[in-house]
Amino acid sequence: MVFMIDLPKLKDPMPEQTFFLDELLHFCAAQEIPEHILTALVYYDFKETAPLAFVHSIGGSHGGDDWERTGYCGLGRAVKTLRYHSGKGLEVDYVVSVSGQPLSWPSTAEYRMMKLKKKKSIGTV
Repeated sequence: MVFMIDLPKLKDPMPEQTFFLDELLHFCAAQEIPEHILTALVYYDFKETAPLAFVHSIGGSHGGDDWERTGYCGLGRAVKTLRYHSGKGLEVDYVVSVSGQPLSWPSTAEYRMMKLKKKKSIGTV
C-alpha cells in the first residue's frame, strides 16, 4: 500500500480533525501502526482534505460502529458525510486491486450505493 500527500507541518497538533484524517487514523490504528506515528499525523495541516474522504476496507468482523467505517458502508458514509449524495452527477477517483491485480470497479451496484439510491419498500412482514 502506498499513500502520498504533501501537507504542511504544524507546531501544535491540529485542533479539529477532518473526516479524512479521522478515517486515516482509524485505518492506520486497525493496521497496528505504532501509536507514536499516529500521534505525529495530527501535527500536519489536513484542512485541505476537508472535501475528501479516505475510504478503506478492513478485513474481519467489526463490532460497535466500526462496521459503518469500512468497505461499502464506509463509502456510503463518506458520500453522505461529505454531502455528495445530492445533485445530478457523481465523480469518483478510485484504485482497487487484489494482490496487485487491478479490478474493474465500480459496478452498477457500487455506483447506486454511492448515490444512495433506495430501493422501493415492498411492505413489511
